[in-house]
Amino acid sequence: MKSILSLVFCLIIFGLSAQKKDDPVVFDNAIIISPNYSFQLPMSDMFHSYGFNHNIGMEAAYKFGANWYAGVEGNFIFGAKVKDRSILNDILTPNGFLIGADGSLENVNFSQRGMVITAKFGKSFFFSPKQANSGLLLKFGIGYMDHKTFLDVNEKNVPQLTKEIKKGYDRFTNGIALTQYVGLIKLQRKGYLNLSFGVELTEGITQNRRPFDFATGKTLNKLRIDLLVGFKFNWILPVWNGQNSKAEYYYY
Repeated sequence: MKSILSLVFCLIIFGLSAQKKDDPVVFDNAIIISPNYSFQLPMSDMFHSYGFNHNIGMEAAYKFGANWYAGVEGNFIFGAKVKDRSILNDILTPNGFLIGADGSLENVNFSQRGMVITAKFGKSFFFSPKQANSGLLLKFGIGYMDHKTFLDVNEKNVPQLTKEIKKGYDRFTNGIALTQYVGLIKLQRKGYLNLSFGVELTEGITQNRRPFDFATGKTLNKLRIDLLVGFKFNWILPVWNGQNSKAEYYYY
C-alpha cells in the first residue's frame, strides 16, 4: 500500500510540474458516457467473506473547463468465490447437497452479488499542451454500497430455501461507500479510442441489515470495513460541447 501511495504522489507532482507559464492552453468541454470494467481484490472484512470479484458499470459525467469532472456512476459486483460456505450446514447433507421435496439431491451454487452507486468528482492534469484533455486523472466518490451471498437453487423443489428464507442466510450488507481513483486518461476529438485505466480503492462502511442470521442464531450487527482494490478500465464516449481557454494554465 505504501508503494502505491508513493507512486500516486509522484504522478501528481509530475502532472502539476507540466503546467507552468508560457502560452494559454485550450480545454474542451464534453459530456462523458463511460462503460467500465474492474478486476477487484478484497481487503479487510471483505477479504474474510469473499475472494476476487468482477465489477462492470457505467459512468455519466460532464467535463468542465480546466479539466474538472463531475458525474455519477453505477456498478454491479459479481464473484464466484464465497469463503464461508458453512452458512448452510444446518440444512445440507454431509456431502453438501440439499434434499429436494421429491427426495432427490439438489445442488446449491454460492456466489457474490453487490452494487456500488456513487457521485464522482475529479480533475485531470495534462502532460502536453497539444493534448490538454489527456494526462493524469484523479477522481473521488461518495455513495452507497451493498453485497450479499447469492444462493442459486431450484426453488421449486427446495422448500428449505424460498426467496424469503434465503434472507436469513445471505448476509445482505450495505452502507456508505467512498472511492479514490488514480489513472491515466486519453481523450481526443479525433478517433474513437478514448479511454482511461488506473487503480481505484473502494471503502465501504457497512453493516449486515438482516434482523436474524440463521447460521449463527443471532443478529450480526457489527460495523464492517469492506475494502476493494480494483484495476479499472474505462472506454470513454465523449459528446463535445465547446472549448475553454484558461489563462491560469500554462506549459513550457
